[in-house]
Amino acid sequence: MENVVIRKAIINTLAASGGNVADVAASGAYPGACIVCTNNALNPLVEYLPPISKGTCVRATKLASQAEVVQVAAVGMDLETIIASTRYKIEIFCPKEKYMSQHKEPSVYPYTAPAILSGTAATDRLNVYTVLVNKINADPTNNGIAYLMYKVAFTTGSTALPQIGELVTQQTSGATAQIAAVEVTSGNFGANSAVGTIWLYNVTGTWSASSLTLTGGTSTAVVTTNAVLTHTGLAFADDSGYFAASPSQRKGANSVQLTQGFATAKVDIGQRTADTTLLVGATGILRGRKAIYCNGIGTEMITHIPAYHADKLDYVSGDAELILNAAPVAGQTYTEFRIVVNGKPITEVLTGFEQVGEYVYVLYADESNSTNLTNFETALESALGVTIA
Repeated sequence: MENVVIRKAIINTLAASGGNVADVAASGAYPGACIVCTNNALNPLVEYLPPISKGTCVRATKLASQAEVVQVAAVGMDLETIIASTRYKIEIFCPKEKYMSQHKEPSVYPYTAPAILSGTAATDRLNVYTVLVNKINADPTNNGIAYLMYKVAFTTGSTALPQIGELVTQQTSGATAQIAAVEVTSGNFGANSAVGTIWLYNVTGTWSASSLTLTGGTSTAVVTTNAVLTHTGLAFADDSGYFAASPSQRKGANSVQLTQGFATAKVDIGQRTADTTLLVGATGILRGRKAIYCNGIGTEMITHIPAYHADKLDYVSGDAELILNAAPVAGQTYTEFRIVVNGKPITEVLTGFEQVGEYVYVLYADESNSTNLTNFETALESALGVTIA
């Protein structure tokens, strides 16, 4: 049976020494139960969650707080040779987005290359991608924006590994761009000797033809480029706001697919080699960036608390599933604990077989004191009789 979230709770301040967990003995009001409470020394206990009977917890997991990271899809790092009269098609959709309880169909962006090409492969490629970028950006429903993507060689990479999506600034000209991909072919950033190629999108200002340095605004990485930008494809960056406040909006990253015409170009989302590996010297390449969904960020959670109409039957905004027993605190972060328990046996009407449903308790615990958080987790594991993964 499908898991059902039946209760969510939040602890804004953890007590010391696991004091928010009561491991009830064989006697008492709730014999043999784990009780998550405001203070295990109080009598009676003030509960955050209903008592969880020992032996009913089938698994428990945790997820530390994480800020949202927007997905960047690099399309066409592998150069496409445009063929005359060929239809090139990109489809973009959010697999988790629904409209009227139905998954939305992909947004389709096609373009047929002219019967007579320019005779220059780079020009033909730029023409096709320019039309596709314009078509994508003319559609306000695809939750993102497309940019032409270029590459430029670099030397003497130093200070830190550039980050996908970060803004870089060209010395003297002041031109800016964002990073879609990085390849190190020799040397390493740790020794200030990295050599390779960097792919850029959202280029603004006048790019200088002189050999100048690029400096990262986030990583502070510095590379020296040969200043010649070569067009390769396009980059599609999601907008922000995964798991948006309204349930009618999308709840996840986009899928970007090349579904017709393309023979060489690919969609790259996610790194090929770990950042630390490139930093210390191994050659490798980072291609695009996968989305990371926001979790346990108090300021963001506040926007998801539902605001109801006066009749209490419908809500104006927010996520109805995020009903908590306390309000999140702006600027505070939380580790999410997800506790799955066996429910009461249920007899299926059609089959007559008895099944046991699984129910989920979600608990957000304050992260500001790491010692208290560790002690809370240890007490919770002991009381539940499971290891939290």
